[in-house]
Amino acid sequence: MTPAEGEKLPKKDKEANSRFVHTAALSRQQNALLVVNPNLNHTAAPGVGHEHVGWSMLKKNNICWDIKDKLNITPLMSNKVDVIDTATLALEQQHDLLEHSLVELHKLLAISSGSSKLEPSCSPDQTANLLSRIANLASYIEQVRAHIGEKDGFLQARPKM
Repeated sequence: MTPAEGEKLPKKDKEANSRFVHTAALSRQQNALLVVNPNLNHTAAPGVGHEHVGWSMLKKNNICWDIKDKLNITPLMSNKVDVIDTATLALEQQHDLLEHSLVELHKLLAISSGSSKLEPSCSPDQTANLLSRIANLASYIEQVRAHIGEKDGFLQARPKM
């Protein structure tokens, strides 16, 4: 609802609009997390104060279907605290993954620096080792990416590089 020029939006309309905007933001967050890991409804790590794995689903009458109608996005279907906790964990996990990957890539670059087609600085054994470490890092990144937001899937030890 838009007020006429010079008029204020009634408080109840402002609050309803705020709830809609808030729910739309949480809906987008939920949907983005499900793109990253479609299994989170069942596998998300327990959040603060929760012991259950996965997200608690909302009852049909608590779902804001206007989100679908007005914005054409899947509305929030899960408990908002579960979604927020998972988003926080996913950000922490992705930060850790990126940090670890960058450190390892810099180590690999240092090992291979100075190599060229004319004067390779790595022996065949060193080159094989380098390629193996790159493959291990790629495998690790794929494994973590597949389990973002899950507690158990992420806690596996990092590969030896």
